[in-house]
Amino acid sequence: MKIKPISFLFLLLLTGVLAGCFRPPEFPDEPEITFKNIVFRDGGEFGDSLILSIDFQDGDGNLGLRGSEDGFPYHPFDVIVDSDGDTVTLSGTGFQSPYFRERPTGERVLYTDEPDTLNSFYNCQEFELITNFEGIPVDTMRIVKNPNNLNIFVEFYQLNGDGEFEFFDWTSVASTNRCGEDFNGRFPVFDERNLADGNPLAGTIDYSMVSVGFEFAMGVNNTFRIDVRILD
Repeated sequence: MKIKPISFLFLLLLTGVLAGCFRPPEFPDEPEITFKNIVFRDGGEFGDSLILSIDFQDGDGNLGLRGSEDGFPYHPFDVIVDSDGDTVTLSGTGFQSPYFRERPTGERVLYTDEPDTLNSFYNCQEFELITNFEGIPVDTMRIVKNPNNLNIFVEFYQLNGDGEFEFFDWTSVASTNRCGEDFNGRFPVFDERNLADGNPLAGTIDYSMVSVGFEFAMGVNNTFRIDVRILD
């Protein structure tokens, strides 16, 4: 599937697709999305939900990623290696710059030639646990997450006292090492047959975000903006 980034507000889980025995409508290949609704639902101990609803049109019907699409170029992350090809780990020493991002294909791309830019403390955004055969963590390796592994990226911005929106980092709300939740993820292929045929799709899409911390973190008198970016 061809990867091309698109930025929009609010997205996604398919709730309806228009189809029928008639001439398919003509839509642009880049999806057109119109905000429809947003609903907050109190879920108690199971977590509250923000449900975003939008109408969409997609000219070539190729939205979505299959659950099985986790190999290159949809792999979860690139591994950081040094100039000798050694994997950079949190406990390791003697690594030699420059450092490279190594992909599953073996291809290496320069990451940095400044060793001091590599964090020396664990955080969930830049390190991946290495486990043994029993699933017990034994070390951590430095990584760079691959954005192509996901196809929906949700960011929150909070209105400050100066009337400007500042990025609200959910991963740090209840965690000192950025291991908190975020709302990035995947939405599935909507229609496999239609995907193969490349026909237009249109319908209404709901995207549900669940968190036990919505009310605690966002408060009752704060203003937030939600930005969503998708990969088509």
